[in-house]
Amino acid sequence: RAPHNIYPCVGEDEWVAIAVDSDAEWQQLCAVMQTPDLAADSRFATEADRKAHEDALDEIVAGWTGSRESSEIERQLLAAGIDAASVSRPYDLYADPDPYLESSGFIQSVDHPEVGPSWLPGAPWRLSGSEDRVLRSSPCVGEHSFEVLSEELGLSEAEYRSLVADRISGTMDDLVAPRSATD
Repeated sequence: RAPHNIYPCVGEDEWVAIAVDSDAEWQQLCAVMQTPDLAADSRFATEADRKAHEDALDEIVAGWTGSRESSEIERQLLAAGIDAASVSRPYDLYADPDPYLESSGFIQSVDHPEVGPSWLPGAPWRLSGSEDRVLRSSPCVGEHSFEVLSEELGLSEAEYRSLVADRISGTMDDLVAPRSATD
């Protein structure tokens, strides 16, 4: 495929992804770009020609996208039947999530006991016949220490409390608690 790349747009670190899949889509792209001479250029006549001259083609497309907003390009190209999408920065994706991304499970809100609600990426695939995977928050420091030390090493609760008192194990709350006068 060519063009098939991300291209710079107006604005700081703004990009658009464009993928032309056929000669017909190439003609549509040239129409949207208002470049009839480009549509007739023999270097770009077929998919193979465009791929062979991809660097030159990318420069031309980048010259066109560089003076436009990514959202405008995305709208125009999608309306013309050409695959295009504004490139999202991770911060933007999670700071103000698209409701569709949430409803599809692509991103999920997780409530962490120490940090509060956060957006995390969900599974990027769906398998037929399987249930959607619901994310849970990451464990807090020491949250499972007693469970692991008692089940795996056989420590009693008294032995575990001794480790907490000596500040060898425990949760963050245990570690920030003031020591007793006997410590």
